[in-house]
Parts: sequence; C-alpha cells; structure tokens
Amino acid sequence: MPQLRRLARAGLWGLMAGLGLWAGAALAQSGAEAITAAPEVQPDAATRFLKGSPATRVAAGYDHSCAVELGRVWCWGANGDGQLGNGTTTPSAVPVEVPGLTRVTDIAVGAYHSCALRATGEVFCWGFNLAGQLGNGSFTASASPVQVRRLGEAMQITAGWGHTCARMRGGGAYCWGLNEDDQLGDASGRNQPFPVRVKRLNDVMKIVAGNRHSCAISASREAWCWGANEYGKLGDGTTTWRALPKRVKRLARLTDIVAGTYHSCALREDGYVFCWGRNNRGQLGDRTVTNSPFRTRVNGLNDALSLATTGAHTCALTQRQIVFCWGANESGQLGDGSTASTPFRVRTERLREVIHLSVGQGHSCAVRHSGRVFCWGEGRTGQLGNGEFRQRPRPQRVTGLGG
Repeated sequence: MPQLRRLARAGLWGLMAGLGLWAGAALAQSGAEAITAAPEVQPDAATRFLKGSPATRVAAGYDHSCAVELGRVWCWGANGDGQLGNGTTTPSAVPVEVPGLTRVTDIAVGAYHSCALRATGEVFCWGFNLAGQLGNGSFTASASPVQVRRLGEAMQITAGWGHTCARMRGGGAYCWGLNEDDQLGDASGRNQPFPVRVKRLNDVMKIVAGNRHSCAISASREAWCWGANEYGKLGDGTTTWRALPKRVKRLARLTDIVAGTYHSCALREDGYVFCWGRNNRGQLGDRTVTNSPFRTRVNGLNDALSLATTGAHTCALTQRQIVFCWGANESGQLGDGSTASTPFRVRTERLREVIHLSVGQGHSCAVRHSGRVFCWGEGRTGQLGNGEFRQRPRPQRVTGLGG
C-alpha cells in the first residue's frame, strides 16, 4: 500500500500501517469511553436540507466506507485496524453498525480511521491511531468509538490520511494526529494526540484534511492551505512546505473545497470548479496532464454544487443532481463503465437525484434522494458494500441502506 507509506517520512510508520502488524493486540487495550446521551442542538444547514432521508451522509476512505442512516453509523470494507467500529477486526462486504452512536449528523473517513459528529457537537473516532488521529490522548488503536478530548462544540469534521480536523462553533478550527509535515497548522511539526488550534484562521467556513496537507475556506470565502506541498497542491504558486495557513492565489467567492493525495480543488459560487497540484492522471480536469501550482479551471463544468476527492480522481455533484468525475480510473472509480483514466469530465452512469457525494482512494460513493447509497470502483476489500469483493466500474447499491 504505497499511499499509506507517504503518510510519514519515517518509513517504519508507513510499513507498520501498510501491513497492520500492530493492530490486533493494541485494539484490546483501547480503553474506549462509554458513549452517553446528551441534549439535542440545532443541526447545521446541510443537515436540515437532508433531514428526512434514511441515509444522509456517506464517506469513502482508502479501503472502507461509512454512512449515516437515521442518526446511526454503518461501515463496510477493510477492518484490519478496527476502522469499521464494531469492536472487531473482521472485514465486511456489507454494512455493519457502529454500536452506541446515535444522533450522528456528519461522518468522516481517513485512510484507516473513521470519525462521527453527533448533534451535540461531540466527536468520536475509531480505528488506526499510531499518530494520535483518534484525538483521545493516546496512540493506541480502537475498534470501538472513543471520544475526542479537549474539543468544544464541533460543527463539521474531516479525516485525512493520518490526521483529523474539525470546524468549531465560533469559526475556529482544530486538528490532531500526524503532523510531520505541519498539516495540523500549529507549526509544531509534532504528532498531536489531542486537538490543537489551527493558527491564523479564526473564521473558518469549512476545513478539509488531505494527504499530509489541509485546506480551509475562510469567512471571506478565500481558500487557505498548509502542510506538504508536492506538485504545488497548496495552490500558492510554489512547492514550498507551509507550517501555517497560506492563501491560495487567484481564488475568491468560494463555497466548497476538497483535498486529495497530491491535488486540491475548490468550487466558486458561480458553479465553476478550480483545481491545482499534480495532474498525472488528469485529476485537475483541465484536459491536460500537466501539473500546476496555480489554480486551473475544470473544463466544461459550470453548475457544480459540491466536490469530492481523496486519491487521484475528483467528482462533482451538479445542480441537476447528477455526478461528473475525472482523473484516475484504473478501478472504475469514475463510474462511467470504463477503466480508462481521463482529464475530461465524464458522467457517472446510473445515478440521478444525488444529494451527497464522497470519494475514496480507488472508489466513490453517493447518496440518492431516496436515501439509498451507491458505490463504485475498487471493491476488493468489500468497500462497495454490495456483498462482493471485486471492483465495479458502475454504481452498485449498498446492501441494506435506504430501505
């Protein structure tokens, strides 16, 4: 698993993560706290928009996926580090419930860990934890949810390859976990098992965690990125690592932002999409395979509502509630029925009335208005949730979700 080895400069950490050598014994000693009930609070605007649909959120990671259905969390796929959250390390090609979590409004999936946001503003995480990405003060994996400590009321969460971040009520942002490339934004360069505040940003509208870098949209609707900067994925016109948030050049009036492995993208209020960074698989969507440290416009797309990326492909949900994708496609993750990578946007087949979208390393998932969940692409660890362990180049319905 070469992607995980890029999580840290230390080869030993990546090797242990890729092989899962340490997880089994550590999981039994996780010391997960009991999850207790708490009063309801008003959900955010996105939650209100999706309320009433059986499944409201889906999140795709490296080789597992999770979804929120009626406030409860279900996960499927690989589980060697307990990332499915059901107390075991047994993989599953169909959804399994994460016990004890209720009133969940948001879900985030990293490489080998998962996190959930409750309506109370509390955050719970589970899975791989060698860098402290579970946020409970330890470096021990947990196959059951543990509460993130020293964190106030969160409004939005995101999980990267080895770190996790949250946007707080009031506009501040906190991150925790892997920090060898300063992706936490605190300029310490040290892994953090507790949340630390992102410096220079006090008015965050959205935060996203990528592969050793992070990005955010400020209240002024500008983009800021920090951390590793291979191929110019921070968008500041250089390939210089940044320990603190740096403004992305030539972008304003933004409504969404996403961070992949070596590229990032943002959505402008007029529906146009811009990407920057590595472009070897066409993940910038500009009809070329040329890298760019400056933002470049995705060709032929002017009605996007939201974006999703993680690996080397990118997808957009449009105002017509259909999905377009571009970039890497060796596992069929673009959903057009082929396995040919492309720098041109292609429409994902068999999908309409989509309300939420997520992209993993080699697979993609979406929620339809009916509440049904569909996934496509790489499926050899069961991450498509359709009961199979094989890849599929067209959307497959996830078993049991959405009625």
